[in-house]
Amino acid sequence: MVNSETTRIWNQSIHRYHYLGFSLIPGAQIKYIVRINNQIIAQLSFGASAWKYAPRDTYLGRSQARRKGNLNLIFNNSRFLYFTMSQIKKN
Repeated sequence: MVNSETTRIWNQSIHRYHYLGFSLIPGAQIKYIVRINNQIIAQLSFGASAWKYAPRDTYLGRSQARRKGNLNLIFNNSRFLYFTMSQIKKN
C-alpha cells in the first residue's frame, strides 16, 4: 500500500542507510519494502531505463527501430538496500 507514511519511511531509510543516499527517481518507477513480522528487512526500487545508452545498445546489437520498440522491456535497478541484523534490532 502506498501512502505518505510509506513514502516517508522509504525516503528516510534510503537517505540514512544507502551509500548513494536519496534522490528522486525520474520516469516510471516501482518501489518495494520487504518486511518480515512487520520489520523492514530490505528496500528495492526499479525505474525506467535510459532512452539511449551506447554501451548497452552496442552490446545488445539492436537497430535504432528495434531499440525504440523494445525499450519498455528494459528497466533499471535504482536502489537496493538490505538491513543487517544489528540494523534491524536498532530500528
